[in-house]
Amino acid sequence: MADQIVYYQTNLPKDITELICTHCSTYDDRLEKSGILGQVETTRNSLHAWIPHSDWIASFIWYYIDNVNRVNYKYDLTCLDSNSLQYTVYNQGQYYHWHIDAGLDTLYADKKVVAYNHGYATDMMMSAADHTRKLSFSLQLSSPEDYTGGELQFIDDNDRLHRDI
Repeated sequence: MADQIVYYQTNLPKDITELICTHCSTYDDRLEKSGILGQVETTRNSLHAWIPHSDWIASFIWYYIDNVNRVNYKYDLTCLDSNSLQYTVYNQGQYYHWHIDAGLDTLYADKKVVAYNHGYATDMMMSAADHTRKLSFSLQLSSPEDYTGGELQFIDDNDRLHRDI
């Protein structure tokens, strides 16, 4: 069985990290307030934008995602976040409290269909596809010396806290 939580130290050179930050900042004019469907607004306070997979930075980051998946999980990863990467910015005082990065995003909609008795019935017809979040990925671009707080932490299925990741 694959480990539930996997951490890789990329050891990206500082000039590469700065290049990634500079490029991601070109999406700053698209930043919008982050939210979570079905969650109270106090769960998350940050800004985010979506970077399409056609952007070179997405391909670069995908290398790490694909490597971790191939070595640890072997998931069939398709249509991740509508083929885009979430670029998130946390300014002073912003946060993302404890939450679960899992779930089934099923794109069903009520639709009238002809029933077997030639009448009509309301059925839940799939309007697109099922998307199950199987894997979450974070690439920390800020240097830990640049801020206090904001540590990425995980609690596994056995309620063990993983810190200093």
